[in-house]
Amino acid sequence: MKLHEILRLDEPCQVAVCGAGGKTSTLWRLAESLTGQVIITTTTHLSVGQVSRVEKQIRIGPDDELSQVDWRSLPKLASITGVCVDGDRLSGLSHSQMTTLLSAAKEWGISVLVEADGARSLPLKAPAAHEPVIPAEIETVIVLAGLSAVSKGLNESTVFRAAEFSHLTGVEMEGNISPEAVAALTNHPDGGLKGIPDKARRVLILNQLDMLDDPVRAMRIANLCEDTYESIIIGSMGTAQSQPHVAARVERVACIILAAGGSTRLSGLPKGALDFDGSPLVLRAVRTAEEAGMDPVVVVSGYGSAELEKILGSDHPYPIAYNPDWQEGQATSIRAGLQYLQEGASGNFNAVIFMLVDQPFVTPELLNKLVELHQTQLSPIVAPLVDGTRANPVLFDRVTFSELMRLQGDMGGRAIMGYFPHSWLPWLDKRVLLDIDTPADLERCIREIR
Repeated sequence: MKLHEILRLDEPCQVAVCGAGGKTSTLWRLAESLTGQVIITTTTHLSVGQVSRVEKQIRIGPDDELSQVDWRSLPKLASITGVCVDGDRLSGLSHSQMTTLLSAAKEWGISVLVEADGARSLPLKAPAAHEPVIPAEIETVIVLAGLSAVSKGLNESTVFRAAEFSHLTGVEMEGNISPEAVAALTNHPDGGLKGIPDKARRVLILNQLDMLDDPVRAMRIANLCEDTYESIIIGSMGTAQSQPHVAARVERVACIILAAGGSTRLSGLPKGALDFDGSPLVLRAVRTAEEAGMDPVVVVSGYGSAELEKILGSDHPYPIAYNPDWQEGQATSIRAGLQYLQEGASGNFNAVIFMLVDQPFVTPELLNKLVELHQTQLSPIVAPLVDGTRANPVLFDRVTFSELMRLQGDMGGRAIMGYFPHSWLPWLDKRVLLDIDTPADLERCIREIR
């Protein structure tokens, strides 16, 4: 996958990069990844060397307009900045100039990458009062944090504006910069979140993984920031001589529990209402999802929906999406669950795990392992494999959602597995293959827990 695909950026895009620990490298890696025309610019300043590799440089005076720019004839990679000041520093565009640039670029289908602050080449920074300067029109903001500072002492050689960092995070000068401190900085409204427009996507890149002695610390930061950023990338963005390496992409994963089907061969109750080991199957499923950290979670009901609502309770934190077309097959429940989450879910999610309510041996550990494999392999589909047999539940990345929404009848997610690359998660517990369709199935599952 190319970097812009890992970042979930569509072309053309308008992106601001801020923070510390590899902004320029990231900006260049992203520019090289994009297939269309790209303009590199700044709202603060760039050094002359930072734009030395563009095919065309355009420098605009502080009182000039951008009418001189021939947008049609721009090369693949160009820079548009202010004039040179203080020797080798290119000034940023003014507010009106940046507004004109972003509007024209959108009209002509050109991507714009904005460096929105400076960090003096240090791995971490606390923003000054006047920065970052992020245009309101920006669609995505990438915040960088350099992992090379983790476990180092807090001083001016590791953190730009160390005293402000201390104020934001509570770390004393010369104190240890822990993963928790980095997360506190990036999550702080006056730290990593400062100046980000409300409508912009937030992406955090934990860069310099190759300079961190224990990768677990990077994942610790990511887990602490997961509720703040839509996407968290862990890796090394590389240099002019090396390619970027992405070790993981951490994102929120939703869970859809399919519980709409009838149960004519059982008691007549909806399957989710059947008692199993002391609790209804639907409650067992939502608790499994909760323990695994899935968020958001939705139960898709159909047959016997009133009974399921009674079990979950009107004030239960897990919503119920009613599928009026449940008799037409599982595809209608898949569509109902996805549509419900996309239209009204709180929080962003970029993958979903589909659980079947009548499979009681799905565990939080299994759900977590599916998520972990998706984070590192970045596969569109991740499924358990038990003795060579594909099992449920299955994780589907956002790139598959349009195909899932086209499913018809009794087709489940397996119908699209041939369309996308997928990863298998070897799983030893054969009980995950068991489902409950008949009284004999229920008795067999009960025997498995005795």
